[in-house]
Amino acid sequence: MAGGSRVAVILAVVVVATAWASNPVIGILSQSDPPYIAASYVKYLESAGARVVPVLHNDTADRHAQLFSQLNGFLIPGGGANLANFSDDFMVSARYFVNQAIQANTGGDFFPVWGTCLGFETLSVIIADDPAVLVDGYDSEDLPLALNMTRNAGTSRLFGQLPGSVYDSLQTENVTMNFHQSGVEPSTFVSNDKLNSFFNILSTNVDLQGKPFVSSMEGKTMPVYGVQWHPEKNTYEWGSTQANPHSAAAVDVAYHMARFFVNEARKNNHVYPADALDKPLAGLTMRPAASSINRQRQPVKPTCCAKVNLTAIQSTSKTKARFHPLLPFPMFMKRYPSPKTVKHREESDRKRECEGEGEGESLRV
Repeated sequence: MAGGSRVAVILAVVVVATAWASNPVIGILSQSDPPYIAASYVKYLESAGARVVPVLHNDTADRHAQLFSQLNGFLIPGGGANLANFSDDFMVSARYFVNQAIQANTGGDFFPVWGTCLGFETLSVIIADDPAVLVDGYDSEDLPLALNMTRNAGTSRLFGQLPGSVYDSLQTENVTMNFHQSGVEPSTFVSNDKLNSFFNILSTNVDLQGKPFVSSMEGKTMPVYGVQWHPEKNTYEWGSTQANPHSAAAVDVAYHMARFFVNEARKNNHVYPADALDKPLAGLTMRPAASSINRQRQPVKPTCCAKVNLTAIQSTSKTKARFHPLLPFPMFMKRYPSPKTVKHREESDRKRECEGEGEGESLRV
């Protein structure tokens, strides 16, 4: 009986671990003071079956270590932060989780990491160990583009598993939304031994001035992924002054990106405590709230996105976390926005010049 009981206990543990792995818990890194996370990233991951836990960038090292042992994946979202200051809380936290993930994956503990826009730039700086890999001055604000796929894209983990229609849309339609002034030039990427040995470039793009940038990458041997564009905007961010694509093809792209990363997190067997999981984000209500864009307040550079108008307040924890969305490869093909997008941008600029600020939908959680 004793032996049978031990077997039953072991089987129960395996079943519980498997259940948690199939319902992954992903941490999203906060930024700024007070800490905030974009509500759109939370909904984006939840749409593919994940639970979300905020990782406060100004939390203690012990808390970060505890979280890493419990999370199934880690996402660095878009926004604004000083990536050149390695002693800044944001960079200290980001470097800790990325380096822990690399160490875990090297030791056989599968742990995926994703970076969007600012997150893409953060991963680039951390892996290169050099902020100079970033270049400022990109004219890529409010710019939906199609991707220029590299020869690595079709066999990559990120894009190779996509349905043919979604893969084609990424190449032929303006379904990847860009909101960045900084980026990594392909020539810099290839010439940097650390970046080039760690990542494969999956796609490139050019900004409105024809300046090239790396737009998608994945780890050669590690489940580390970065996109300079914003898949979450296709489904969860709206505004009269933005050109976010919401076509059926754009929504499909967003869903498959979220699904891919959440499925990667399902391969991790860390277990987040069930009693703690209900505290950070459960029981929240969503209701309309007034908000507007203040174009005089710019994020700390190097910047990823301009601030927009979706706000969510986490009111259930002792630490008030404010959720706010900030706003070898082929020859580069210049892809410019459609005439409709150009007209939209011109009308938006005229509106901002007249009014000084723009108003749009706002959400408070």
